[in-house]
Parts: sequence; C-alpha cells; structure tokens
Amino acid sequence: MPDVETKRFNPTVELILGIIIAFLGVLVFIAGILVIIF
Repeated sequence: MPDVETKRFNPTVELILGIIIAFLGVLVFIAGILVIIF
C-alpha cells in the first residue's frame, strides 16, 4: 500500500514551507519599515 497520506501530509515539507513563508514575511516587513523610514 502506497502511503499517500504520509506524502500528502509530510511534516518536513510543511516545516520547510512554514520557514519559507515566515522568512518572506520578515523580508516584506523589513522592506515596509525601510519604505516608511525613507
């Protein structure tokens, strides 16, 4: 039996995506502050 649910809900993939989204969020936040300051 192929583990479809395991591949679909892979904790490692979700963790990596979460880190990438958080990183992009921080970049947008910093860019917004720089735009407001300058």
